[in-house]
Amino acid sequence: MTCDDILALLSKGNVCELTSSGLRVTTHCLYPSFDPVEVFVTPFGEGFIVNDGGGASASAWDHGREGMDRCLAKASARFGVLAKGGVIEARASSADWLKAAILGVANASAAAAEAALERTVVVAERAMADRIFEALAHVVPKASIAREFEHRGSSGKNWRYDFGVSANDNLLLVNAVAPHHASISAKYVAFADTPDDEEDVRKLAVYSKKLETADATLITQVATLVPVGSVERGVRRVLSRP
Repeated sequence: MTCDDILALLSKGNVCELTSSGLRVTTHCLYPSFDPVEVFVTPFGEGFIVNDGGGASASAWDHGREGMDRCLAKASARFGVLAKGGVIEARASSADWLKAAILGVANASAAAAEAALERTVVVAERAMADRIFEALAHVVPKASIAREFEHRGSSGKNWRYDFGVSANDNLLLVNAVAPHHASISAKYVAFADTPDDEEDVRKLAVYSKKLETADATLITQVATLVPVGSVERGVRRVLSRP
């Protein structure tokens, strides 16, 4: 393979179409949904205006618009572009700066959407925390329940769990899981780093909104998965296992 071969492969994803909003360029940046970021280019004097057409904001609506304005502003500042009215924009003074403007807008749009998704995940997981705690307290004394519990995994890394419960000479690690890839990935990795051959450690994952089948299957490989309404029953079952 040569450089020309690689460049030819990379160019396959390049699409530019004329629309009523300007030239729509499909970039290699991705939103959390893995849809490509599209930017719009319009002439302005001797230069160009590039914007994301509100793509980041639209992506955030798909997952919950938690703190989107702040995410747009932070991502725009990071990539040297502007955010106004829910749209990310940059101006190129000439064609020489057009590529930089397109890359800046596309990267900022993808980053803003990802940050908004992460905030949504945090809110969803926190919303479950009180319900999980109440259920745990029906099984073990509250003094045995630690919030924001850290446990060292096989890799040597300290992982943070929503709860660590001491009961029957066992340690129960509990995490809330939201139906978003960021939550699924983070909780899977943490649970997986605590191997099943640690006989005194048990693992419980809790969800409130139904997970995709593939995500549920993934989590059940490394922990017992229960709905938030069945935490008490799940805890009793996990702790009773020999």
